[in-house]
Amino acid sequence: MKMDQPIPELDGLDPHAPVASIMHAPDAMFAPETTLGEAITAMDRLQSSGLLIAKDGVMAGILTSHDLACAFRNGSGPDEPVSRFMSRQIISIIASASLEEAVQLMAMHGIRHLPVLDASEKLVGVISGKDFYRQSEAAIKARASHASKLEKALEDTLEAMAAVLEQRDPYTAGHQKHVGMLAVLIGRELGFAAERLHALNLAAIVHDLGKIQIPVEILTKPARLNEVEFALVKQHPLIGYQILKTIDFPWPIADIVVQHHEALDGSGYPYGLKGEQILPEARVLTVADIVESMAADRPYRAALGIDAAIAEITRLRGSKLDPEVVDACVRVLQRGEYSPHLLGLQQ
Repeated sequence: MKMDQPIPELDGLDPHAPVASIMHAPDAMFAPETTLGEAITAMDRLQSSGLLIAKDGVMAGILTSHDLACAFRNGSGPDEPVSRFMSRQIISIIASASLEEAVQLMAMHGIRHLPVLDASEKLVGVISGKDFYRQSEAAIKARASHASKLEKALEDTLEAMAAVLEQRDPYTAGHQKHVGMLAVLIGRELGFAAERLHALNLAAIVHDLGKIQIPVEILTKPARLNEVEFALVKQHPLIGYQILKTIDFPWPIADIVVQHHEALDGSGYPYGLKGEQILPEARVLTVADIVESMAADRPYRAALGIDAAIAEITRLRGSKLDPEVVDACVRVLQRGEYSPHLLGLQQ
């Protein structure tokens, strides 16, 4: 039976699984005495391009639509038996053969159905492209469901980490989440794809995770930090990285987090990276972090407001901050898409 659809693939399937695991029972088997007229009717009813011909459960041949066309073209009548015209060279496979072997055999002979025989060469089933597609789709859906559950577990882990940090430092309560909101707005303005925006938001909600190892009295100090205290706080990107790198994320979360205080001119920390050495997501996070920090109260000062934040990132545009990111952020802010007031912050 020549193919009317592509050779099946093994997407999501175990190539070593036996053919018997996905084969189906034959739609019907026909005796060699079946007439050509009956064969035409059966093909139409079964929507099939070929019929399996068997005698006493043993394969005798296959009658294809091509065989029928040749028979009538040569003047044969509808009452003649199919045994005169069927193909006796049967391409079949044993039930214990692997799915990989079945695909290779179908590709080699350009067929989309394979009779499946047992050890005594009796017909026990048929394997077709539809069987592969049906099982492959089910396997892919199951795999996607499992991956989705794992991703949800990772996200829940990040949320829990962020919650622990916010309990230690009330001034950071909501800060990481709000940075994530603004970062996503900026990323969308820059044309980031949905998956990239998702990763950006996840990195944002834990970007200050490393502060979990900074003494609370430093985090909540109602005055500017001294040189020693600030040097300690500057370790938080590295601490966060050390924690996050142990988790197998499908996104570069740890790398984004460790770079969120880097600057284009190399004056940032902890590595002093420059320009293209800094991930685009980290550049977005840096701008969002500055804006949110200025728009909210800090332990040592009241909120400065959005206008002051715009002025600051504009001042740093091109030197420390990515110009495209700054421009995108300014557009978002000027359109009023991000409002500290709506988020419950002081402006």
